[in-house]
Amino acid sequence: SDDERMVLNATSSWKSSYAGVSNYRFHEARRAWGITADRWDAAKASLIDRKLLNRAGAITTAGRNAIGSDY
Repeated sequence: SDDERMVLNATSSWKSSYAGVSNYRFHEARRAWGITADRWDAAKASLIDRKLLNRAGAITTAGRNAIGSDY
């Protein structure tokens, strides 16, 4: 889905926390694309189930390979 693509792109592009802001990836994605917390959490859970993110929310090799492909 588009939300899953946003989460993968944000996870591969930004640090998880930065300048004292925890969940920096979500904050930047919300600013850039307007994604809500509920949509972010749902997409992240789906990506974890599909093993494109690990349980800690870090991108996996499969997730990196999926960016730009039609997964």
